[in-house]
Amino acid sequence: MVFEDETTITQKPCIRKSMSFEGQQQIIEHNGSRKKFSAYISMVWPEEKLMMYNFYDEMNSINTIDHLEKLK
Repeated sequence: MVFEDETTITQKPCIRKSMSFEGQQQIIEHNGSRKKFSAYISMVWPEEKLMMYNFYDEMNSINTIDHLEKLK
């Protein structure tokens, strides 16, 4: 049995709310990169290969198939 999930991770900060003192603006440290990558994670049970993950530059069907084929 395989449980599979995928997610996209980005270096762009996501700020919804912030607090600061009146007259002072909060400084958000950021390297200026908007790079993102996709992670595929699979948990295999009850096999010896309990968890496997792969990182790709983008999420598409080719990368999904590649990840699933590596589970063999």
